[in-house]
Amino acid sequence: MAISVHHITRYTVQVLTRRLGDNARSSISVRLYDDENVNRGVAVFESYQDGEEPPKPTGEYATQSATAYLDMAHFSAYMDVLRLENPVYLKIAWGQQGRTRVVSQVSIDTKKEVIGDFFVKPAGKRGKS
Repeated sequence: MAISVHHITRYTVQVLTRRLGDNARSSISVRLYDDENVNRGVAVFESYQDGEEPPKPTGEYATQSATAYLDMAHFSAYMDVLRLENPVYLKIAWGQQGRTRVVSQVSIDTKKEVIGDFFVKPAGKRGKS
């Protein structure tokens, strides 16, 4: 598994409300920029219904960038990490799907090092610490 690690030095926040039929739906996009002011990732926060899962992360291996979709319930904690921690790193794990590299995991982290094959072990597969 290939892993990209980007030092995040700046971010921007966009709050968007769009009308879908008779209803309005809001989302918040957080764009993450590296040392060279290149946009390396976007976190898109939306409210999801009970039982509804956010879309899987997407990305472009050529530009080493990714978009992660998260539930609005996690927005405050995510922003706390960006505002209060220094340094912050964006980590993108790439898997192979045929001839194409696809995003398998995306995280923000306060450590540059990647330990193990996963940033977080899936539920039910956690071992004792």
